[in-house]
Amino acid sequence: MAHDGRYGTIFECLLEDAALQDEPTMDSGTTQDPVILIIEDNPGDVRLIKEAFKESSLRATLSFVPDGSATARFFHEVERASGDALPRLIVLDLNLPRKNGFEILKDIKRNDTLKRIPVIVLSSSSNPDDIARAYDLHANCYLTKPVGFDPFLNVVKAVEYFCLTVAPLFHQDTPESLSDSGVAIFSKLSH
Repeated sequence: MAHDGRYGTIFECLLEDAALQDEPTMDSGTTQDPVILIIEDNPGDVRLIKEAFKESSLRATLSFVPDGSATARFFHEVERASGDALPRLIVLDLNLPRKNGFEILKDIKRNDTLKRIPVIVLSSSSNPDDIARAYDLHANCYLTKPVGFDPFLNVVKAVEYFCLTVAPLFHQDTPESLSDSGVAIFSKLSH
């Protein structure tokens, strides 16, 4: 693998390549931290998500899978581990190889073990039909991917606000800055 200069270090290149493999990858957090499953195939978006979560006060282990096949394997492994490592939140892209996000969302919401896990769709599509279809399939939230790090950081703050305040998925203290600005960020992103 050649380092092409787009990333800051070889380590970041390895993380990017790992995020596109068929096997789930884990990033940050500890085994005690809640798991956020991120289903995303775009290495640039994976990198932005990782960097934005580093800026977040949310303590979580991020698990990345690039497509529906890897998602199925992830849930199979969790099932084998008696379900203790079920994610507390799923962030789902729609435009995925092998199996699109709508199919994955449908599978999640039909599964008795998984259906209560909140799913936030994070997609580049702002098509009203895609948004309506995601909600018809019981997505809990739909956010359109922004361009650039700062707007992406605002999306992560909205996810953080959702996890800590709207649907308390994590037992952590809510930072004052988040509780003060979270509503504004979340409502701005949702429209």
